Amino acid sequence: MHIQPQFKQHSSLFKLSGAILVLFLIAACLTPAQMLHAAQTAAVQGKQIASTQLPAVKQTAELSVTEIGPPAQISESSLATLVAEAASDHPNVEVQVSRDKLKTVKEMKSPWNQVDAPIKSTPGQRSASSYANVIDQFDVKAAAFVERYVAGGANSSEPRDGIFAGDVMRAMGVPLPTKGNLGKGGTNTKYTDPETAPEWLLNDFLNKRNRWVTSPDDNGIESDWIQVDATKPEGLRRLVEHVNAGKPALASDANHIAVIRPNQMNPQSWKELLIAQAGLENTLRDTLSINFLGTPQFFIHE
Repeated sequence: MHIQPQFKQHSSLFKLSGAILVLFLIAACLTPAQMLHAAQTAAVQGKQIASTQLPAVKQTAELSVTEIGPPAQISESSLATLVAEAASDHPNVEVQVSRDKLKTVKEMKSPWNQVDAPIKSTPGQRSASSYANVIDQFDVKAAAFVERYVAGGANSSEPRDGIFAGDVMRAMGVPLPTKGNLGKGGTNTKYTDPETAPEWLLNDFLNKRNRWVTSPDDNGIESDWIQVDATKPEGLRRLVEHVNAGKPALASDANHIAVIRPNQMNPQSWKELLIAQAGLENTLRDTLSINFLGTPQFFIHE
């Protein structure tokens, strides 16, 4: 079997985004079969970017291929990860400006305090591109943010997945509770601790086992996040439509929490959903199933 990429317009090659050109260079280091398969994957990613940020490019860049499956030497998921990570290294101007500003924000030098991020998306003003920009401004892999997003940074061994998810959701206008908000802060800060709650407490909150409180006498407020069963086709469809409309979503269990990205590319299973996370591996784009030991719960919010 053989793949034959055919461009309808030779000039369209020069109109692809810088990120996609980098991806073809990466693919060029592979065998011919791997290179062509990488081109197929890059084309899918290019169409995704074009649909939200570069509509003019989408009209001119078309690539038709015949599907034969990944070559034996390298998996399709590995190529997809190369494509996604290379794209995240080439953010748009708005995201890059925000990243540069965040590098000067003192709160980004530790995990303990909340951050007022430059890019925000509030209910009623949602879009897939704005949601993606909110996520990508928190460059979770950057050396400048190691103290905030890598366990062991800022002399703290606590996991940072809750910190990253908390940063994104605060910028989305639906903040996650802090330790203090759940009455779980330190001895002198039980109700005022400003650090985003860790993943197990967030899972309790999302499941309405913990309430958002302000004092010992406060009955608290239950979470208004809605659980959807993405292991079933109807639940997966609802989740994908939700995030592709630019609305926030989380994958959560007692051991981990991750942000579900917008611009999902027709996943056939919850395992194929794209996420951003801090964790054992910090990433802005990766497949959900690679980063959870079991099947997580899924929560959405307007």
